[in-house]
Amino acid sequence: MKKILGSVVVAIALWAGATAIIGNQTEHQVNGYIEKINTLYQQNGLNLKMTDYNRTFLNSTAMIELDITDSSAKELLSEVYTLPLKMNYTIEHGPIFFQNGLGFGLSKAHQKIALSSILRDEGKEEFLNLVHNKDVMIEGESVVSFFKKINSKILSDEIKIDENGTLLTIAPFIITNSLDLDTLQGDGHFILPMIFFKEKEDNRELHIENMVVDMQLDGFIEDILMLGKIDFSVDRLYLNDKNNKDIGEIDMATKFHLTTQKDSDTTMKTLFEGSVDLTNTNLPNTLPALKTLTGKINIEGLGIEGMVMFQKTAKEMETAQTALEAKMQEQPKQMDEIFAEFGKIEEEMLTKIVYSLNTLLIKDKSVVKYEVIANTKEGNESQASIEIGYTGDMNFTGSFEEMSTKIQQDILKLFRVNVDMHVDANLLKGVPNTENLMQQIQMGVAQGLIKEENGQFILNGYYKNEELMVNDNNLTATILPFLMMATQGGM
Repeated sequence: MKKILGSVVVAIALWAGATAIIGNQTEHQVNGYIEKINTLYQQNGLNLKMTDYNRTFLNSTAMIELDITDSSAKELLSEVYTLPLKMNYTIEHGPIFFQNGLGFGLSKAHQKIALSSILRDEGKEEFLNLVHNKDVMIEGESVVSFFKKINSKILSDEIKIDENGTLLTIAPFIITNSLDLDTLQGDGHFILPMIFFKEKEDNRELHIENMVVDMQLDGFIEDILMLGKIDFSVDRLYLNDKNNKDIGEIDMATKFHLTTQKDSDTTMKTLFEGSVDLTNTNLPNTLPALKTLTGKINIEGLGIEGMVMFQKTAKEMETAQTALEAKMQEQPKQMDEIFAEFGKIEEEMLTKIVYSLNTLLIKDKSVVKYEVIANTKEGNESQASIEIGYTGDMNFTGSFEEMSTKIQQDILKLFRVNVDMHVDANLLKGVPNTENLMQQIQMGVAQGLIKEENGQFILNGYYKNEELMVNDNNLTATILPFLMMATQGGM
């Protein structure tokens, strides 16, 4: 018994000592995490700040404020929301957690907030009336592991509104993520099972089923460019709007994918692809034969240095314009002077953006490809793709006007283009101005620019090194001179 009792005493002593050490480190960890978050998101107008921290032996409490740094956005949002948004956290010190189930780790934070608390007086009262005073709670829990991983989960209550027979139901959503505290690399998931909206008179009805967002964060480049991927999908989106006969009844599914990665130490690539399935959709006035539509944008070989410069310049331009807009409201009598400042800033920033092309575009490596694939309900497929590659070696220097003129004059020397189109004739039936479109296509067929085979219109060609080929016809001597005149301002 004494041996067991002694072991228990030693275990308690070790746990108490570890808890005290971890408790002393918790505030530092929270501040470090906030600092990292702010480094990434301050450029987007968001700022976190810990305004209060109280520590006891087993637990701590923290007050964290989320504020909007963009003055224009803050003024607009402040009309509805109480800013800054104040969030209270209860932090349980490790290594063992007893509240809400047994657990292990450095610390566990818990937060609960009522949705009405972030709304201003009138908005708060209106919201509580809509939900019949059954406030909607959002609850979060985050655990910091011994390996400095933070695992979080956020849950919501169901939102159910019934206003004079008009119904809105939003099912409880769940957000989970797992991040490395040092690098902020990790993944996150958002699941919303259902949104249902129906008007009293049944004039408008909306269903959204199983909305899912998956995000993987692989890192950042200079705290500006995010590397990773995002997947978004909706299993079903149903809309019936009886007030709008042009829309008809829509019943579709959709998904999108975005990934950004390095393809070398100095270059990066981005892929965006999305699809829409319109199998059960009735669109009588526009593209009645369309079943599925898929689009892709694939960008490769962009210089990282140039992309960072482009992003920084775009942010500088946005910040300067926001400041001038605020100045315009404060000093309306100086409107002419402020507009002059607008013009000056715009020219300076556009010049910087063009300068970024020196390190953004890399000869024979930078390529962008657009692709669209459409399938009809009869099973016929149409596809169109255009690939543009940078083949120039231009030095972008001088004023914005000088560079613009130089680019215009040398545009055909800077790029190569590949085009491949196969369009099903049935897909074009019912589109706006069908007759005019078909006349233009037939003119292209007569001139050899378009081929018509097996119910499809085909255009295949490329331009490179001042040579133009379309459907195996060499148009370098006939069409290219007109293109050169047009790009150089001769037409």
